[in-house]
Amino acid sequence: ARAPLPMERASWDMPGVGNNWAKGHYVDGAEAEEDTMDAVRAQLEACDCPSGFQLSHSLGGGTGSGMGTMLMMRLKDAHPKLQLLTHTILPSSEVSDCVVEPYNAALSMPMMLEQADVVVTYDNQAALAAAKAIAHCGASSTTTTLADLNYWISLAMTGVTTPLRYRSQCTANTDLRRLRDNMTPYPRLHFLSASVAPARLGVASARTYSMDEVAARLFDAETQLTLEAPA
Repeated sequence: ARAPLPMERASWDMPGVGNNWAKGHYVDGAEAEEDTMDAVRAQLEACDCPSGFQLSHSLGGGTGSGMGTMLMMRLKDAHPKLQLLTHTILPSSEVSDCVVEPYNAALSMPMMLEQADVVVTYDNQAALAAAKAIAHCGASSTTTTLADLNYWISLAMTGVTTPLRYRSQCTANTDLRRLRDNMTPYPRLHFLSASVAPARLGVASARTYSMDEVAARLFDAETQLTLEAPA
């Protein structure tokens, strides 16, 4: 198994930015930029052949949106040939507790469009609906917790990165560049939606699914992690 990220390269005890995109992008983010880029540089030096970066963040808060987009710019400026894939949580009015989340997302989108090579989008509202509809199917408990949402999104994230972490005979999507080439038809059309199937919590009995069933479930609205308006 691959060794975890050394804790000395993690940043701790940083204050929040109060859901303020500008504060995260220009003030607190700028103050943490040097330490963050030093940690990235040290991690890159430990790699034999780095393919790119993966960034997990939320566009609702000031840190994930403001500082997140600032780091994207710095990473692409310092390493323009490496790919940048982001796992981005989009805000939702149904589960939002802050009125400025849509503004943080709107301010981040131009940089998500220009700096990222692939953006895998997740929606809190869609994840909540999926957890309620499927995660507890067949279970005695009907309460959906934050852990269920994190579990659902983590399944999608590990599914996206599985070809990068395990060798197989399939050569598609074995690095971030091939993932981008295979999944994005145009450079600026790089926003992907995720879904998970089959995945159920609280179900004791295991069931075998055929490939046709799995493919059908992937396109089911209940397994989609991004709410989409019908065409």
